[in-house]
Amino acid sequence: MSFGSQTLLFVSLVGTGTYDDYGIEITSETEVPVSGCRHRPLSAAEATEAFGNVARQVWKSTCPPEAAAVAAKSTGRIKVGGQVFHIIGGAQVFEDMTDAFKCTILSELYPE
Repeated sequence: MSFGSQTLLFVSLVGTGTYDDYGIEITSETEVPVSGCRHRPLSAAEATEAFGNVARQVWKSTCPPEAAAVAAKSTGRIKVGGQVFHIIGGAQVFEDMTDAFKCTILSELYPE
């Protein structure tokens, strides 16, 4: 099933099993492409309803329920057309009577 023509790269951090001098696990990035997505900014009305009266631009991605999209967490990021977006919260999976049919993810531009 396709919700759009965009391919999103889901970036997640994977532990290497190696720790630095401070006891923090060293991680590496893993990118997984998901095709058939639609990535768009929320309208002011949608953003206000979801987050209250705040000055931030939130983006919404609607994707097929592929493993990388369903597993998206707030520690991950999405790359779209060279821009990096920080995931807010995590993936919301929508199901019909038996199976998942779409996944939506909210994100905002990642500060560089």
